[in-house]
Amino acid sequence: MPERFPDTFAARHAVWAELHARFGPARSYPYAWRLPELARREGALSEARAALALGRTLYAMGRFAEIPGQLPYAATLAQADPGLLTALDDLQRRCAWLRGEELPDTDLPAPIAPDQRGYQAYFLYLRDEPASLGALAEDLAAGSASLAEQAWAAILAHWARARLGQTAAPATAHTAVATLRRQAPAEAAHAAGVVAESTFHLGPAWSLVWLDDALDQLERFGQHHLKARLLHFKARALEAAGMLGEAGRFLKLARETAERQGAWRYLRGMAP
Repeated sequence: MPERFPDTFAARHAVWAELHARFGPARSYPYAWRLPELARREGALSEARAALALGRTLYAMGRFAEIPGQLPYAATLAQADPGLLTALDDLQRRCAWLRGEELPDTDLPAPIAPDQRGYQAYFLYLRDEPASLGALAEDLAAGSASLAEQAWAAILAHWARARLGQTAAPATAHTAVATLRRQAPAEAAHAAGVVAESTFHLGPAWSLVWLDDALDQLERFGQHHLKARLLHFKARALEAAGMLGEAGRFLKLARETAERQGAWRYLRGMAP
């Protein structure tokens, strides 16, 4: 029998959120694509929530070019909900940066408000700014209320230390990934990708097993937004291990992936 989809916005959004956290965008996309249509019956905030859900789904799938057009309008609808507005602004900034565009005028101000710190910390990871991220991630870990926020703070702090060449024991980061896996397996796959990248910075030649595992998990959960980035690190790890032929093959694959996704910022950093 064909699957029955909820015909109200609230019910469909709830199913989307559950599937997105547990199984990733491959399962959540069929619920996300019709949310904007259903939301038009229910007012501005529902429309903004629908745009965010669809945008996050497309982002996870690596379909960056399909997202930005709807986000500015959604942000105007979300003015009455600061948390929703912040989430929309964050997604818009990520897409603009990945596509090599100027950041929108909504760039987060300093000092950073408490509800913006998690978004800013991840954005600093995305932009490869470990010096700025380190202190913010440590502060976020101390002040986070939820287990998921604490887990991500630990993972990002670990990445920042590894990226700066500092001693970074992996146990805390792996425990944080395990915490996320109990709550949201698809999010844990995303986190495993960040931890694998940290392992590369600690020792490229022996990071291959972690990068392979992370790429497998990301593929399993349809999380393609880090794919080009991690394929590039795998190419560099293979080169460090002396496997130059394989390194060239994976560099070509990383470039093709970044070009297909429109992740021009990543593509610029990949030597031909």
